[in-house]
Amino acid sequence: MNNNETNSASQAARPGLNTPAAVLWASAFLLAGMLISQLGRTSGTPAYAEMVSETASGLSLMTTTSGNNSQDYLTVLDSPAQQLYVYTPTVREGFELIARVELNEAFAAGRKAAND
Repeated sequence: MNNNETNSASQAARPGLNTPAAVLWASAFLLAGMLISQLGRTSGTPAYAEMVSETASGLSLMTTTSGNNSQDYLTVLDSPAQQLYVYTPTVREGFELIARVELNEAFAAGRKAAND
């Protein structure tokens, strides 16, 4: 067995960072940040991530506040369903869904745009 075969076998047997999944997570949060910044867009208004939490069922929650108008958002990434939801708090209903993104469609559109 040469060194390359040994390294491949040890990497396959060892649990750790799943690179494709990590790239997908990073892309999803980048996409969420871009979506939130566009939703609260005024001239030069940044969006700040304040808290991120992940549940055992594969949901990731992130709260943000857009810069000048102080609008709060709750972003929910549903990994099993490959969905991204953006909510805004309301006085009456609690939270109002303002955006839903099918991640597989968003990534496919991004790949297509990059290839065109």
